[in-house]
Order: sequence, then C-alpha cells, then structure tokens
Amino acid sequence: MVCALPAIDALRAARPDAKIDLLASPLNAQLAEERPSVSEILLDGGEPLPRLIRRLRSRRYDAVFALQSCARTHLIAGLSGARERFGYTGKRFHRLLTRTLPGGGPDEAIHETERNLRLLEAAGVQPSNRIPRLTLNEQEHAFAEKWLQKRGLETNAALIGAHPGASDPSRQYPVERFAFAADALAKRADGAALIAFAGPADIAEARRFVEAAATRAEIAQNMSIREAAALMSRCRLLFVNASGPMHIAGALNVPLVAVFGPTDPRRWGPVGSVNRVVEPSALNENASPRQRRRQTRARRIEDVKAEAVAEAGISLYEETEGALDLRCQMLLDRPHA
Repeated sequence: MVCALPAIDALRAARPDAKIDLLASPLNAQLAEERPSVSEILLDGGEPLPRLIRRLRSRRYDAVFALQSCARTHLIAGLSGARERFGYTGKRFHRLLTRTLPGGGPDEAIHETERNLRLLEAAGVQPSNRIPRLTLNEQEHAFAEKWLQKRGLETNAALIGAHPGASDPSRQYPVERFAFAADALAKRADGAALIAFAGPADIAEARRFVEAAATRAEIAQNMSIREAAALMSRCRLLFVNASGPMHIAGALNVPLVAVFGPTDPRRWGPVGSVNRVVEPSALNENASPRQRRRQTRARRIEDVKAEAVAEAGISLYEETEGALDLRCQMLLDRPHA
C-alpha cells in the first residue's frame, strides 16, 4: 500500500474531479484513510471472487490500474469491466487487460514504487512526487503522546524502535541480534529507551526482544496500524526487517536500519527517509536479472553480523542527530486539537 501511494496521488493531481476508488485489504486500507486522493475505499475482505467482480462491474469504471504486484490483482483488474485496464505482461491474466507494459515479473529490478508509477505514466500522467508519504491526524499523534506519558517517557526522549517480526521466516533477522544492536545504540544515546513494535503475529518476537535487551524496553501492541505509525514517528531510529513497517517508517521520514536477506533491496528497499540497508553479501550489479535473483534468494539473513547492524545504527544516528532533535522539538511545539 505504501508503495502505491505516489501513484494514487499522481492520479488525483492529474484528474482532480475524478472519482478515484481504492480496492484494499482491511489491514492495508487503514493507511489510505483520510487521504484526499481517494474518493472511496472498497474493502477486499476475502469474499468470493464472483461477488467482488459483480460489485466492481456495477460501478462502471472508465479505467483501472493493477498497482499491486500479485496475480490476483491483475485478475480482478482484468474482470472489472473497466474500459481501460492497465497492468504488466509479466503477470498472469495480463491478456485480460487492454493496456500492458513489459515487465512486472519476479526478475525485474526496479523499485515497486516506480513500477506503480510507470502504469500511470502509460496513461499520460506525469507524477510530481515519487516518494511515499504518510500523514497522521491529531488524534493519532495524541494517542502516541498519551502512550508515552503513561509509561513515563517524554516526547523528546531518545526512543529507539524495532520491529523484530516478519511474515516470512527467511526474512526475519534473529531477534537477539536486533536487541544487541539496539543496546549498542542506546549506549550512544543518553536516556534512551527501546520500543518493540508488534502486530498480532509478532508478539512472541517482541517479548524475546524485550527479554534480550539490557536497555529499558516497552512493547507497542494492541493498537491500530495508524496508531503504531504515530508512535513510530516519535522514534529517533528504527531497526526493521524487509517488511511493511519498514515502508511505513520510510513514509514517515523516520531514519531506519533495514536488514535484508533473500530479498532484493533494489525492488523492495526503503525509500522516503535516510536509511542503511545491511545485507549478508553484496550482489553482482553486472549480473543478469535472473542471475541476480538467484544470488538474492540464496542469501541467508542469519549471516548478517549483529555488529554490522549496530554499526549501521550508530552511524545513522550520528548522521541525523541534529535533524532528529529538531523534529522532536517540532512535535512538542505542534498545536493540539
């Protein structure tokens, strides 16, 4: 969803009077709430495909863009009944589309954000901004402030965040090494405290992080994705795997250290904020796309040393320290609704 935001905003800028609907999962839909570029959010909650298609066809769309990279999105776009249907030839069901671009397959090396924007450019839309950005409302900022106050943490405290979970075990960095890196950075940052972010599937990893850390640590759980984003925006730095929270933090301009294993950062790396990507081995830039993909998939995330992640965090913290202090002061000075 985060990687699709620049494309959605570009479409709104090009067609300010259009009705622009967004089909999204119930979880991802939260990230598009209150976004002026979106007229209406349609939830795809796993209903039978024929029923979903009937719902879309009844709206008689002029155009549809398959912004997500999965085959299901291309199938839904192809059957939507829209007069123009944009997508990629590298995906299944592309023959159901009216306008296709070459690429979109697993060997393609362009970033997902750019891949989405190319579809808009094929429709004559010229994006003015290519960086995802998330905007939070006052209620969400107030939630973060109350959460911190309840735990005796000040808004201008040196908060170091970590999201130790991942949807795929091959992309999950050992939790204890994340704790080691966070502790190393906490020694550099006076009065630091750690926050472990956890969704429903990440509670066990967050608890292990807190148990392994020598620095004071709190678990951020049982909150909406936007409330978690507001709390992330308070962090001086965030340690993450190649995951959704990484993209959210980037869209919030939070400095982050991302640990990659069998994932290509050229396609899925963080954008939007200063960051460090730590990998088990360098990839051959001169290799063919297929060779590079094989190299990427063969890498093991556990081969990344904890010391390398810690060094990346300390280096990034020192590089951004002045700007972060200014950002924290702006949060303190922000008028409250």
